[in-house]
Formats: sequence, structure tokens, C-alpha cells
Amino acid sequence: MISDMASRANGCSGQWARPWLVTTIILVVLVGVGALGYYEFTSTASPNAVGRYGAVGIPGKATLQLPAGTADISFSEDLSNQVIDVPAFGISVVSASTGQQLDVRFSNGSASSVNGVSYAPVGTVQIPRAGNYDVDVTGTDSSAPNPQLRFGTSTAHGVPHAASESPD
Repeated sequence: MISDMASRANGCSGQWARPWLVTTIILVVLVGVGALGYYEFTSTASPNAVGRYGAVGIPGKATLQLPAGTADISFSEDLSNQVIDVPAFGISVVSASTGQQLDVRFSNGSASSVNGVSYAPVGTVQIPRAGNYDVDVTGTDSSAPNPQLRFGTSTAHGVPHAASESPD
């Protein structure tokens, strides 16, 4: 009789344990997938938006295809959790088709770091119409690893986001 009660108790606890185990596994998987999705959104898509239209080394030259509208310009370096020291630089943005030089508006913003790369907004440029633009960045090599000016979009919080407008 005692062994019969023990087997019933073991059977009962086994029946109750299975649903809890399955529920726990499902919750762990859902939380893991949610965390992975958040990580991908904030660390993979975001930095690419900052340089969505292209990047130019400091110093360097490149022809970028830019959409009409405002393009944000951010300084980036391959360091994370460091104080960003934006080096002195000069920049010209010239329409490849018309030769028109565009005005770059310089500004300071708060820096952010994602996936080992630090970003700091440094300005904007108003693009009158979509097309190719010659970008020339002057300056001395800084002590920062891989210093670049990236053209793209960013949010007010310093964390870049994907742009809804694509180049023609």
C-alpha cells in the first residue's frame, strides 16, 4: 500500500512537471528570440543606417549616390566605450552632374557606441536632388582606428535607424 501511494505520488508529480517544463522551454525560446531580434535591430541595422549612403575616410575622396533631402554626417571610429575625439577635418560635397558645391552645416551631438564602433554626429547636408556627389574630406590621420565620415540617417538619441527613402 505504501509503495502504491509512492508510485501515485511520483506519477502525479511527473504529470505536473511536464507542462511546467514545456512552458518553461517555450518561454526561454520566446525570450531568446525576442532578445536576438532586439539585438539585431539595435546593433546590425542601426550602424548600417549611419553609413547607408556611404563613407569617406579621413582623409579621403569618394563619389556617393545620395537621395534628395537631408543627409546626416557622422564621424565613426572602430572603438567602443571610449571618449570620441573627432579630429579636425574639412569637407566639400559637390554635385557630380552640375558642379554645384553644397553647404555642410556642422553641429555637435551625443556619441553612441554599437558593435565596437563609436559614432558622433558632426553635421548635415541638404541634397537638392538625388544623384552622384563627389565628397572630399581633408584632415590629418587621427589616432582613431579607421576614422570615417559616414553619410546616412540617425535618430535624435544618437542611435541610427533605417532610412525610409532610398537613392534613385
